[in-house]
Amino acid sequence: MKTSMRLVLLAVAFVVSTALCGHGSPVAKMASLPMYFEANHGQTDASVKFFTRAPGFNLYLTASEAVMVMPKAPAAKTKGSIVVRMKLKGADARASVRGQDILPGHTSYFIGNEP
Repeated sequence: MKTSMRLVLLAVAFVVSTALCGHGSPVAKMASLPMYFEANHGQTDASVKFFTRAPGFNLYLTASEAVMVMPKAPAAKTKGSIVVRMKLKGADARASVRGQDILPGHTSYFIGNEP
C-alpha cells in the first residue's frame, strides 16, 4: 500500500474513533497505533482483498475502495452499522492491492466446536 493511502486510512480511523469515543479514549489511542491487515482467504466478502479489525470499526480494502464499518451507538434508535466508503479521486482503477510484508503473527479461524 502506498504511503499516501496508508496516511489517509490512519487519519480517517483516528477522526472517526475520536468523534465516536472522545479524544482521550482508549479507542482514539488505539487508532494511533499501526494497522495490521489480513489477506482475505474466505473470511469475508470475496471483493475484499485485505481487512483489519480494530476497536470500534472494521476496515476492508477492495480493488477500488476502502470501506469502514462501525457499529451504531448503543443509544441509537435504529440498529445496524455505519458504513463509510472511501475512494481516492483520480486513482488508477487498475491498481492492484497486495501485501508488502508478512507479519510474524498468525490468525486461526476454527469452524465447529472441535479445535
